Amino acid sequence: MACCRDPKARRAGYATAAAVVIATGLGLLASAVTASALTEMRAEQAWLQRDQDQRRLDSAQAAALETLMLQAGEGRLLWRETIDGAEVETLAEPEAAKLRASTAKAGGAPLSDLGVTDAEALIRAIRAVPARAGLFGLADAAPAEGWRRCGLSFISPYGLAQIAPSLAAPAEPAVSAHNPRAGQVWRIRARLPDGQTEDRVVRFTGRPETPVLTLERRRQGRQPPGDPCAAVTEGTNP
Repeated sequence: MACCRDPKARRAGYATAAAVVIATGLGLLASAVTASALTEMRAEQAWLQRDQDQRRLDSAQAAALETLMLQAGEGRLLWRETIDGAEVETLAEPEAAKLRASTAKAGGAPLSDLGVTDAEALIRAIRAVPARAGLFGLADAAPAEGWRRCGLSFISPYGLAQIAPSLAAPAEPAVSAHNPRAGQVWRIRARLPDGQTEDRVVRFTGRPETPVLTLERRRQGRQPPGDPCAAVTEGTNP
């Protein structure tokens, strides 16, 4: 009968239930701690990977500057080299050879080859971009993928050309005499094997103490390899 149950037995039942609740709580706490630790570990690994990627990109940019100051060519260049165990691809372009953005005309660049269907609208968009936005501010002037990939190789706020240049396929650099390139502005794009890229626009000063000034920089992910203008260039890519 219920009136005759052992009080100790009843208390034992309560203790067992309480133990289950406590054990469950501890298990959930342990799971939460483990999940938190895993999240922190993954975040740290991602940070370390980004840091390593940035160091490689910085090294590639520095190597590109040295390469440019050791060769006499004035055209587009594309080459690959191993940096910190990874093959880095570098594209370099002289900005002066490009069409001047402020005076560009609809017929002044092969815009249809870049997928642009409304050249007049693009030119209006380019002219509306404030000067402080620089070269990379022109990237979104048109939604066409061809423009986004290659448009900045034709038109630039640093450009001096009045008509669009015949864009040649980039060559590999050939080391020659020292060339300080004083006053020249170049765009340099370094790309890692996973597609991470960093674009910089730099000006060579000719001063030994500060040979280069960085005017602009842009970091992007998942960019395809090779010449972004391969579809419209003359010649064969390396």
